Amino acid sequence: MYAIERALRGVMGRWRRNALVVFAVALSAACLVTMLGISLASSDAIIESVSGGETTRVQAVLPAAAWAVEEEPLLNNSGNIEGVDSAGTLTGAEASGLKARLDSVARPEGIAVGIAVASPRGLAQRDLAILDGAISLPADPATATVLLGSRVARDLGVSARSGDNRIRINGSWVLVAAVLEESGESSALSASAVISPGALGPLGLTPVTRVVELRVQTERVGSALKYVAGSLWPADSAAVSLSAAQDPRQLRDRLEGETLGLVLAVTWVMIGVAIFLIANTMQIAIGERHREIGVERAFGIGRGSIAGQFFCEAALLGGIGAIAGLLLGAGASAAACLINGWTILLPPLVLLVVPAGLLLGGLGGSLPAWTASRIRPIELLR
Repeated sequence: MYAIERALRGVMGRWRRNALVVFAVALSAACLVTMLGISLASSDAIIESVSGGETTRVQAVLPAAAWAVEEEPLLNNSGNIEGVDSAGTLTGAEASGLKARLDSVARPEGIAVGIAVASPRGLAQRDLAILDGAISLPADPATATVLLGSRVARDLGVSARSGDNRIRINGSWVLVAAVLEESGESSALSASAVISPGALGPLGLTPVTRVVELRVQTERVGSALKYVAGSLWPADSAAVSLSAAQDPRQLRDRLEGETLGLVLAVTWVMIGVAIFLIANTMQIAIGERHREIGVERAFGIGRGSIAGQFFCEAALLGGIGAIAGLLLGAGASAAACLINGWTILLPPLVLLVVPAGLLLGGLGGSLPAWTASRIRPIELLR
């Protein structure tokens, strides 16, 4: 009790100097807690943005010859695969290898735009927002319509409204049926022009591949992938390549692992700084209190009590700084999450900051405490 009482007096009696140490420890702890909270919250937000909920997006890339088959017979067998909820043709501009020059009255010089080929069933696989008009991709090539991504429509100065919805694709006039914007895991369609498979011939376009997108129940992806290629292209299933979005649960584990690695690296740096600051402060305190220590030793106070006094004082500095840092870091993390619309995530692990602060304070004060206990009162009282 003597050591704790003297430690409290030491902390309060030199509060100005000790406040700097407490502030430094608190800032280190706050940075650690804030970084951990923001990292976990941001990774959780990323997972939510790429997750399809209970389903996973699977892409099947078929050879160019698959364009000769109508959508209904092509997808007929895929509906019998257990776990497949829906499917449709959606060949993005990169997969199709198609580019065309689009121009309008507002922009007669035109722009080069990637061409995506999709059916209504294929578009249903993506998270699309219709900004203007309505999705309409008729199979009848006589009705030439196109869907424009929001960026393309903006660059061409057109909309889906009558009188403002005519553009040319490689010199052929078509009507803009809708302006769309893609959100979620991809935004490629926002920068593309989307046409129906039936419009390929009249526009003189030939994609290099045909991509079918499927929504598969996440827990059945592995088993469903065994049958997708054969159901879509039984003539040569080996020519079909399949890819599935990474399981969000695996992505979460990887992100959290990388986050923990970064936090640990920074933690080691902060530990070194905290120990150095506390040790330096306690060494200065001992220098200022030589005579006081000599008087205590002369009145019979043992070396252990002297060492315990300074050890407890250092531990208190670390503990007070850790508590302040925990509160400050939790507040900063919560504020950042609220500003960005993230879920506030702070694992119970952060509560270990307080005992860690006590431990580090004691560790930083160990050498100064030992030094104080070795002071000889006779030399100080001469």
